[in-house]
Amino acid sequence: MSKGGIRPGAGRKPNPNSARQRALAAKAAKLASGFTAPTGEKAEAAPQNWPFGTQVPEPPPPPPAATPAPVAPPDKALSALELLQRVYRDDAEDLKVRLQAAALAAPFESPKMAPVAKKDPKPEKPATPSRFASKAPPKLVVNNKV
Repeated sequence: MSKGGIRPGAGRKPNPNSARQRALAAKAAKLASGFTAPTGEKAEAAPQNWPFGTQVPEPPPPPPAATPAPVAPPDKALSALELLQRVYRDDAEDLKVRLQAAALAAPFESPKMAPVAKKDPKPEKPATPSRFASKAPPKLVVNNKV
């Protein structure tokens, strides 16, 4: 009697015509040719017109020295809005950071529109008597003809 677990040949079979399978087959063919290194670079034995692989990349130049951002004098504390304004006005700052700072500061820089006219209040409905409300007291009448 067989037990559970992985069985050879079980599972969904790959479609040989799918884009992923074609890419895997092309990659295997390039590696089998010997002209492409496993890292994806061209081997030295590859012909000059070999279309696969990439040249060994040159290291990127070092980034320029960053200038320190201007700091507010210690005697004056910045508000959050002033800090955001400094960030989005700084040309040395990254564009994504500047856009985010501008989006956060925008609602606080311009006032909102005031309402043009007030709505009329709803008229109050007259009170309807309830079935369970107390009745009016009886009227007392004076009869002096006795």
